[in-house]
Amino acid sequence: MDFAHRYGYRKVRDALQLESIDDKLKIKLWNLIDRYFISNLNKRYHKSRSKVDAICKHIWTEYLDRDVDTFLPFFNRLGPNFFQDVKSIFNAMEWYDVYVFLENLAKLDDPANGFYLGEFTYLVNEILEREQSGYRFVENQILKITSEEEVSSIENAIESDNTGLVSNHLETALSLLSNKEKPDYRNSMKESILAIEAMCSVIVGNPKATLGEALKVLENKHNLHPALKSSFGSLYGYTSDADGIRHKLKDGDQEVEYADALYMLVSCSAFINYLQSKYHN
Repeated sequence: MDFAHRYGYRKVRDALQLESIDDKLKIKLWNLIDRYFISNLNKRYHKSRSKVDAICKHIWTEYLDRDVDTFLPFFNRLGPNFFQDVKSIFNAMEWYDVYVFLENLAKLDDPANGFYLGEFTYLVNEILEREQSGYRFVENQILKITSEEEVSSIENAIESDNTGLVSNHLETALSLLSNKEKPDYRNSMKESILAIEAMCSVIVGNPKATLGEALKVLENKHNLHPALKSSFGSLYGYTSDADGIRHKLKDGDQEVEYADALYMLVSCSAFINYLQSKYHN
């Protein structure tokens, strides 16, 4: 777990890039826009300046809502040009305006608009996933894949822990999930389950109890519903068996993905909040 996570300087919604876009993500998105649209315009229509200017003017007036009289041609090499203007506007955009702009550019990537490569939304999603953004293109619309309720669940599970045992595992799970250079989804899932194990061991008063043992005590002595015991017992079994998360990946094993680790973190956080409210007030 890095310094920012360890001492609480990086919040859950920042780690998952909700209602924000960090500099690295914004730069990668701009580089894609440049490579996919602007450079391709120059390559495909270098002999037809009127065609390039028509597409650029459409972006300028319809997607950026700028006055047509302020439009500068793409090929103005002796002074300010379209590329420089759009880059300056993009760099000043709020996070939500960036996503609006991306949605509009996705409309441009269409045969009806005279410019079509057909990969823009796919390439944007690759970047959004790699940089742990909480949003994705679905068709030509950008939708939130992590709800406010899910984020609040993780935050509450971390902040309500007064032992440090549970929150340490959850913060580690979040750190491994949101590491942009080298995410570790398998161990993130393991840490999420270990957070439940720590919570249950605190409730039953046995720090050495495994999750399976603690769930059994909760069922027998604290009336934990058998369905809850069974569901989280199964998740624990999944992470513990010979082919599970805690063991080295072998040939033929299915790799864990971002969505898997996020689901585990959210589910375990919700169960921890339930245990906190029912058994550990």
